[in-house]
Amino acid sequence: MKKEFLFTVYVLFMHIGVSASDWTETLPLTDRILMLHFDDGYIQHYGYHQSSSACVTYNFPLDISKAMQTGVYTISSSDDSNFSGGIQPASVGRKSKGKDFSRNCLWRQSLLYNACHGGSTICDNDFIFEHFIYLELPYPMQQGKHYIITLSGLAGNYNSDTLVFDVTRVRSDAVHVNQIGFLPDAGKKFGYISAWMGDKGPLDLDAYEGTRFHLIDLATGQPVFEGTIAKRLDVETSPQKDLPGEPGTPFFSMSDVWECDFSSFSTPGEYVLSVDR
Repeated sequence: MKKEFLFTVYVLFMHIGVSASDWTETLPLTDRILMLHFDDGYIQHYGYHQSSSACVTYNFPLDISKAMQTGVYTISSSDDSNFSGGIQPASVGRKSKGKDFSRNCLWRQSLLYNACHGGSTICDNDFIFEHFIYLELPYPMQQGKHYIITLSGLAGNYNSDTLVFDVTRVRSDAVHVNQIGFLPDAGKKFGYISAWMGDKGPLDLDAYEGTRFHLIDLATGQPVFEGTIAKRLDVETSPQKDLPGEPGTPFFSMSDVWECDFSSFSTPGEYVLSVDR
């Protein structure tokens, strides 16, 4: 019987009406880094027996220049005195990637193909970005406390979001597990902690050495296993490379990797992998 790791996040939004990238999610990467997800829009793709030119693009780009300003963000809290007066992040990082692409033209008609091979460009495909904004906080968030993140007109749909920081319930993009679960009798069962934050670089967790992790029973909310995170991969010193000879980082993770080893746990069920910080 397989085990699955599930995560839940409680988020409350305040709606506004502006044409800009939508703010779709707020998650803690760690207790000192918040991740805000923005979505620039979508493409309505052509249907059966329709021409590829029937694609319709709805693109509302994020103001990148504004998004990188620390003064755009205010984090406040009614039950954490470090945030009681409202503070700005110490720094901001961004990771952006394409999430939707049109098929307005064939590859041989595209701008990129003709730039490489010569010839006239007939058309080019549209694309939509999504963005991950990383806010480094001057103080760590505290377990069970409430935090209000306010933007200065950056998003098209919301200006304010409330997050309850609960390491047993709130998902972090830095925590990775097998998406289909684990066999109870498998000899090796690991979760991993790593993140690459775009222009902010790899997530540095050296200060988190010795941090405890727990498996929490999804049905009861009770911890059933605990251990200590350990560094699995150091991208600066590891002799083993994923991409030897490639320019840039030779690792797929692009960051150090820490592991949560729960190989000795074998009780079937559904569990949350929770890291204390």
